[in-house]
Amino acid sequence: MAPTTVPAVFRFLGDTPNVAADTALEAALPDMEPEAQREALGLLVRRNHLPTLASLVGRFEEYAGPLQVMMIERAGDLLAGMRLAVVSPVFEHRRSTIALIERGRCASAVYLLADALRRECRSTQELATVALGRMTSNLLECLDAGPDIDQRRELNALGDRLGEALSQAIWTWELHCQAPALEAALRLTGRTIGAIRRKLQQRHTEIHRAINGLVERARDPRLAGFTLRALAIPRLQSAAGRAIGEATDGVFQRAVVQNSWLLIDEEVRLGCRCIKTSCWLHEAADQILKLDDHEIAAALRLVSATGGTQEGKIRLYRDFIGVESEEIRRAVVWKLVEDECEAATRLLATMAGRYRGDIGRIAEDELERRQPTGEVHQRRQPVRTHDSQAWARAFKAYWGQFDRLSPTELVTASAAMREIAACVLAPLRKKLSSSYPFERARALRAAQILGLTEQLEVLVHRLAYDPDPTVRSLAVSMLVELPDLQYQRVLHLAIEDADERVQANAVEALDALDQDEWIAGVKAKLTSPNGRVRANAVKSLLPRDVPEAGETLIDMLEGPSRGQKISGLWVVEQLMLRSMRGRVTRISREDSDGRVRHRAKRVLKVLSGSREVLSSPRRSSRPDTDLAHALQTQ
Repeated sequence: MAPTTVPAVFRFLGDTPNVAADTALEAALPDMEPEAQREALGLLVRRNHLPTLASLVGRFEEYAGPLQVMMIERAGDLLAGMRLAVVSPVFEHRRSTIALIERGRCASAVYLLADALRRECRSTQELATVALGRMTSNLLECLDAGPDIDQRRELNALGDRLGEALSQAIWTWELHCQAPALEAALRLTGRTIGAIRRKLQQRHTEIHRAINGLVERARDPRLAGFTLRALAIPRLQSAAGRAIGEATDGVFQRAVVQNSWLLIDEEVRLGCRCIKTSCWLHEAADQILKLDDHEIAAALRLVSATGGTQEGKIRLYRDFIGVESEEIRRAVVWKLVEDECEAATRLLATMAGRYRGDIGRIAEDELERRQPTGEVHQRRQPVRTHDSQAWARAFKAYWGQFDRLSPTELVTASAAMREIAACVLAPLRKKLSSSYPFERARALRAAQILGLTEQLEVLVHRLAYDPDPTVRSLAVSMLVELPDLQYQRVLHLAIEDADERVQANAVEALDALDQDEWIAGVKAKLTSPNGRVRANAVKSLLPRDVPEAGETLIDMLEGPSRGQKISGLWVVEQLMLRSMRGRVTRISREDSDGRVRHRAKRVLKVLSGSREVLSSPRRSSRPDTDLAHALQTQ
């Protein structure tokens, strides 16, 4: 085909409704010049003849490199053709479709790889598995490279779709039994753990054998996060405990330590007790010393959560008392504070006598607390603001007992701290800048309880970008208390955060702002796989006459997920939706999950005692009416 005749031919074929025009364009496509190919491809996309698009996708691997690049650029426009090609009876067409999805990193088409796993063709299943594995590895590498905000948003969207596809692969495990697909799901555990837990609840599935095999042979550091989470799953706990306790690979050991932040989950922390003996955790201080200071401190917290003997743990702590690192010493002293045994008290006395500064003071305060006559009730005595030593001691006592106080005691102690609020700002700023995430999180909670958020606004704003998701989510929830709108703009970024706790808190904070411009962003969260995020979005949007909110609430209550049902019932309770009483009654009687039935009964009691429907400024005063409209459309 001569380049000079192409434009005229395009004009003719573009206006010709005959299917033969599509066939002619497709047949001539490989022989055209690059510019002509680009124009012809655009014409085929606009004409949208599905069999032709399917044939075009099915021949992807036959084409030369430049034409493949053009198809990858327009992968999103070829989605309809991919749907047909992936179920084609011709194996080459299925192979080309899988290759186009992988190379094009087409997020909207990733679910087709899960569809390919349901094909009876073993070769197709293997190709789809390899594509899912490579796309997962590439995604994690890109996220580790530190992308900017726009890139991270795009990568998170791809990660969500990969998570959905891998979750489907989990559900259809018996149809393909592809271990590499399962391994990819374990690497992307943050997005697939829900599907794995639900699958393991099935009575006749053997998937736990495959998962246990992968966990026991785990050497890939990217499986460390799942291995720790598996400690909270009964059918996987033993294998996970052996994998961690008997680990010999230094890279995997380091990855386990780096993921020890998961101990914030009580079920994971309790599951750690199954690790009774471990050469590298319980006996080899030299092995742990190969890590950097921050990782050693994390390793000590992991050791504390494991089983093992108390004597062995104390012996290990003793090995680390004499190191030069302040961070490691601090980790040791806090572990000793948590341990009430006599040996721990003796070690605390050693540290109190050996060290000055914060370490010595923490040890001294704890030793004083452990004395029968030295109870810290004295800290609630009035403190003179001009007595610097007195208020310093008062804040130290408040800080040391913060997480241990009952709600009533916390109210009393916080009231005393508010009397010297100006004096506690400096130590609180120091705690907000701590290198320990748990201290930063505790300081944020203390600042909020003491009403000092505005005085600490710069630090709160900075912590909204903290690498630790717990700290980040707390800071995001506090931004709404700040008067400056520049802080509120951070919430629009936080709603797309990789961590779902941050997203949920951002939705709540945006709701408190009561501004219309955020509605579109929150509306997108109605499809979140996380129950809390969806529930917060529904709670925000339902009183604002958004029909999709009512539809989402009904989907949550009627769906198969326990977590989604409980989150939906929470929304009904929060908004006092009496129109949902019949549906909640049915759930309380007929749902197969006892926990869901119990929660539904509790909500019914609340609804029965309610006489008024909650309302808020600038919102619809009758959320029940909005929901009734949504119900009529079901």
